[in-house]
Amino acid sequence: MDLYACLHEDETVVWLQLEGGNDDAPPQLVRLLRGAAVVETRRCIAMPLGRKSHARPGGRSSTWAVLRAPDALVAAMDRGPMVDHRVQAFVAGSWVDAAVHDTGCRFGSGRHGARSA
Repeated sequence: MDLYACLHEDETVVWLQLEGGNDDAPPQLVRLLRGAAVVETRRCIAMPLGRKSHARPGGRSSTWAVLRAPDALVAAMDRGPMVDHRVQAFVAGSWVDAAVHDTGCRFGSGRHGARSA
């Protein structure tokens, strides 16, 4: 399962927006793990037909979800591939590891190198 990520920052929180899936097997849930511990789980939201993908400007995603991004995850994403964190998607009744592709999209106050898509 491929998911495409961008970071959004408000005054106090950084959010990890994930988009991906396909119409045949869309993820129902996503969860962020650090080691074996689940940090957060969120329900996926269907991407409205015709809506421009935010995290994936050159492709179409069937779903999206937003998770709170811990500072350690944000720092890891700024350095390169996530090492301590991983994302899983619940698809067709099973949790599967997701390949998270950081699109480099950053929105917000600039505390974490904000830039637009």
